[in-house]
Amino acid sequence: MTANERRALDATLAALPDRLRLVLELRFLTEPGWTLKQLGERLGVSQQRAGQLQAGALWRVGCHLQRALGSGTGETPTDLRNGIAAVQELALRQLTALKRSGRGAEA
Repeated sequence: MTANERRALDATLAALPDRLRLVLELRFLTEPGWTLKQLGERLGVSQQRAGQLQAGALWRVGCHLQRALGSGTGETPTDLRNGIAAVQELALRQLTALKRSGRGAEA
């Protein structure tokens, strides 16, 4: 992870609402990552709702990182599912790199 990527990800995470940031930290930045069931219990929501929160948080992070890092072509994907998957994959790659760099979340 480059310094620029790290700054962009830190800024993105800091800008998230507390609940969404908590979802990403517990799922991807703790060792071991929390399950959706555990996360749902912590937040007082169903496992399915926890998954929806995770998807929304990944979408926000991925979109912000695309803008901040200049990733992607800027074109609207012809297949919306592929576009969503690409944005979420970008967010997951950056969160995984952040975890590997030693910045884990305190649960």
